[in-house]
Amino acid sequence: MKISFIIPDLSDETFQRLKSLYNMLKDNFEIEIIAVDTKKSKNKLFAQYFQNFKKIKYDLGTIIKDLKKNVTGDLIYAIKAKPTSFGFAMSLKSIKKIPVILDISANETYNCFPYTNSAVKGILSSILLFKDTNSYTYTKILEKRIKLADEITISSHLLQKKYGGTLITSSPDENIFNPEIYKINEIRESMNWTDKKVILFAGKHNRDSDIAYLIETVEKIDRNDLLLCIIGDNKKIKESDKVRFIGYQPEENIAKLLSACDLVVVPQKDTYSSFGKIPVKIYETILSNKPLVMPDLYDFKDLFPDSIFYDAKDNNSISKAILLALDAKNENRSQFLEKYSFDKMSKKLIEFIKTKFLIEN
Repeated sequence: MKISFIIPDLSDETFQRLKSLYNMLKDNFEIEIIAVDTKKSKNKLFAQYFQNFKKIKYDLGTIIKDLKKNVTGDLIYAIKAKPTSFGFAMSLKSIKKIPVILDISANETYNCFPYTNSAVKGILSSILLFKDTNSYTYTKILEKRIKLADEITISSHLLQKKYGGTLITSSPDENIFNPEIYKINEIRESMNWTDKKVILFAGKHNRDSDIAYLIETVEKIDRNDLLLCIIGDNKKIKESDKVRFIGYQPEENIAKLLSACDLVVVPQKDTYSSFGKIPVKIYETILSNKPLVMPDLYDFKDLFPDSIFYDAKDNNSISKAILLALDAKNENRSQFLEKYSFDKMSKKLIEFIKTKFLIEN
């Protein structure tokens, strides 16, 4: 059986979720990745990581014809409920009579410009964006068609309550994110972390992750040995004695840095766009057996009960949580693997597809 993934864009967020699902399925199915490129993206991660990757230039007059020609699978797996993935997948379903699985990892209506919580404001603001296939209005209309997908996979319990579907977490490879395989002292020495208490954050400064708030908090904590290291492209924020940028790192390097740091903080905001999102870095931290500080939002407490939580509405609580985490230990790896390991999620997803679409073992 051949599975055709259709992805809506070439963003890092799409890459992370696609990579998880792809890795779970690649040894059991033939897979192709079809990307609809609306913005002439230069992101090279997709072509480098996925073997059978095709990027199709978006042209309203030819896109359906191009997709019909390039989508050659027996099953379509649409990533995100966006017009350039799920919308096109549903069009192909009616044309080619191919079943469609929709994967939902966020409430997409609130993850497109103008990023508003108001439907009226969103529709009015996107009137001038009528040429943008993934604008608020088109995404809002498409949301009504989610129930028409043959099956749905979902990334979190909270999203599952809203949309239904089968829970498949974005579990990383526990063989890579395993602190026992790395020489921690050597890593700390090479990073000049020997006399430091290192807080690690891997991500971008965007509307969901308040890195500025985290930096401000770290700067105010009266400890000279505290160091916040931020992985990723965050050139707009200045470095200081307590803040250091490491730049983009491949997955293997992130695993090494996680094994050697002291704790991880996830400064996620309570916004409509972050509703139900579970950043991959949370799973990576749990597997690395590091203390994890995060806000008391959504289903974080249900999924990661032994983490250290701060009140998202109290600006002073995050510093208290960080100080508490500096002396804490995290032994959640084994508990996490019992429920959400990559192996368990892989078997669950493979069995789900085989059962739902009547594939013989």
